[in-house]
Amino acid sequence: KARSILIQNVLNQFNLVLDGEEIVTNVKNNSFAQSKHNLIQGILKIYDLTLTTKSNVSRLFYEEVFDFLYNEEILGSAKVSVSGESGIKYFIDFILPETKSKPEKLINFANHLDFNKVTTDAFMYRDVKHNRPSRSGLAPQMLIVANDVEHPITAKARQAAEHEHLSILHWSDKDRIKAILTQ
Repeated sequence: KARSILIQNVLNQFNLVLDGEEIVTNVKNNSFAQSKHNLIQGILKIYDLTLTTKSNVSRLFYEEVFDFLYNEEILGSAKVSVSGESGIKYFIDFILPETKSKPEKLINFANHLDFNKVTTDAFMYRDVKHNRPSRSGLAPQMLIVANDVEHPITAKARQAAEHEHLSILHWSDKDRIKAILTQ
């Protein structure tokens, strides 16, 4: 879905239309040169999307997760800056607020969850969990939504997450993600 949005943005930028699998434009004689230029530029920009860089692929995954949360009406705050006890500021991808009976859920997304990402998130969690205000007295939970569809999660990453009390939510099991985030 995120790729479709990117493609549609390019088409709109260059006044182009997707007709089946063809990129087309309507041209008037007096604007032929500019329209031809726009068509070529649009095709090149869409071609560039096929050479998607790692950061763009990660961004696409993040957009997919944000779209999923929005479509499932899972209410929370996106891209939140929080401070740890150390004074270091961190960005958390999504935070679900606590309720009287449920702890706050701190959620990060990982397009490629590896040992290093787990240890980074574990350090952040240890640093911020005692700094989070709580009316219920419940400690926040840390969860990671991981793209296991594209990148299998290694045993080492899984073991480290379990040891640090981080829950891994597999992107391949969206029903479980929804159940955990709405319970």
